[in-house]
Amino acid sequence: MSNSGVVSGGTIGVENQGAIGTLTNTGTITGGEAGIVNETSLYSYEQQVAAIRSVEQSVTTTTSVPTITAITNTGLIYGGYVGIANGGALGAINNAGTIFGTIAGIELAAPGTTINNMGTIYGSIAALDLGAPGNTIINGGTIASDDYAVYFGGVNDLILTAGSDIVGTIDGGGTDSQIALTNSGELDAPIGDFGGGGALAVSPGAAWTGTGSWTIPTITNDGSTHLMEKNIEIVPAAGMRVATVGGGSNFAEAATGLAQAFAVSGKTSGYTSVRPYAVVNASQSFLLPSGWALRPNAEAGYEYEAGPRGVSTTLIGADGTVFQTPHNDLDPSAVLLGAGLTAGKANWSLFANYTAHLSGNWNTQTAEAGLRYTF
Repeated sequence: MSNSGVVSGGTIGVENQGAIGTLTNTGTITGGEAGIVNETSLYSYEQQVAAIRSVEQSVTTTTSVPTITAITNTGLIYGGYVGIANGGALGAINNAGTIFGTIAGIELAAPGTTINNMGTIYGSIAALDLGAPGNTIINGGTIASDDYAVYFGGVNDLILTAGSDIVGTIDGGGTDSQIALTNSGELDAPIGDFGGGGALAVSPGAAWTGTGSWTIPTITNDGSTHLMEKNIEIVPAAGMRVATVGGGSNFAEAATGLAQAFAVSGKTSGYTSVRPYAVVNASQSFLLPSGWALRPNAEAGYEYEAGPRGVSTTLIGADGTVFQTPHNDLDPSAVLLGAGLTAGKANWSLFANYTAHLSGNWNTQTAEAGLRYTF
């Protein structure tokens, strides 16, 4: 079944109580109460509700389960109360368009559905109302609500991947539902009300920044997620700096008269610096009423010079005497300290940074400031 035009119903746009394969929408499907319904009876959304969880379903006796293999949407599915309501067997919802419900975007009252979202799902009370267990949501698009972006009424899986944007609260509903972060992205939605088995896991190789208030029993970080503590972003990093200083050039001092007896010649030496390091950076952003964003940061770390710590130069006197210049053996260990401030608005940013390498018999300090424009 496919629609590339407009399907509109006073109560329901498309209602299935039998069995169909894939329902494909590239146009518009609208209903006064629901865009698409796959169940034996529609929830009574006419009643005043304080939250999606309080909506009651009327019971209808039936001998068959309404079945849809998949709903594929690249257009608009709109319902005055709910965009898509499922109480039967629905294999998948593949959305790259918009699913919009005044109360709920998608309501799942039965298990077994996988939602693949690369578009937008919106509901003012709940974008996703997962009233039944056994469903999986894979999101690389936008899930938005004025209240619950995702409400777990049963144990379900939420997988967030690159491009994911969650607007609203992720509410566990007291269940042991699971959240997984894959690829890379930023999650700033509040998370809470999970049961003792509820968990959030960062997949291996994933890189996420998390903000907001998170209350969930277990968080497992197998990726490189930036940690947040009271809205302070904490980013650990480690690596190795390798630098090669060229050498091998001949030099000679030109002199005449008496000075000629003391003239020298020689050859410079090159070396390779190998410095493993570990550092932790902490920063926090503040948005001013003027529209400027301020981001102070501080960092501390450790560095070790594994390469040569002093290189001598061979000198040859006028009489042919060969000797080596003395050199200092610099301490290999150094403490890294730094602080900075960035102020940005639109494409412009001002920055000022200070960094220091502090060791036993040497130190370096650097200060820089500038203006950037991002194209």
